[in-house]
Amino acid sequence: PTPQKMDVCVAGLPSQQTNSDRFEAIRKIVKGATIGYANKVDEPGTAQRKALCWIADFDTSISEIEATNIPAIIQRYTMAVLYYSMVDEEIESERSLKGTDYLSSSHECEWSVVMCGLPKTVTALLLSDKDLRGSIPPEIANLASLCK
Repeated sequence: PTPQKMDVCVAGLPSQQTNSDRFEAIRKIVKGATIGYANKVDEPGTAQRKALCWIADFDTSISEIEATNIPAIIQRYTMAVLYYSMVDEEIESERSLKGTDYLSSSHECEWSVVMCGLPKTVTALLLSDKDLRGSIPPEIANLASLCK
């Protein structure tokens, strides 16, 4: 994926893009089944919009958008919202989350800063030394096993 295409998606300019069926399906899931600022997926430049663009148009981890995948989609979206809410992509730092495998195409349970339980649900995030900025978004409540 080219950064320019991601920028077009994040900008959300109707005159410059036509959303894919996948984008619209994930948008519907996010708006209907997540905790947090789901309506912000429609606001250009927000962490929620960036997360939706990433999972819908650039991430290859989830191949099928169907009812049985809704928990996985919500978990993946939430992990992306956390990243886009708390990582300053302009700052180069060897300790940054940006320099890890976070948001890679592998399952989030395989990312170096994530611990999971069964069935592949996030139970811990190892982020204490990752130069995070900003606030933890309310979407973190979607990670129910993290909060236990």
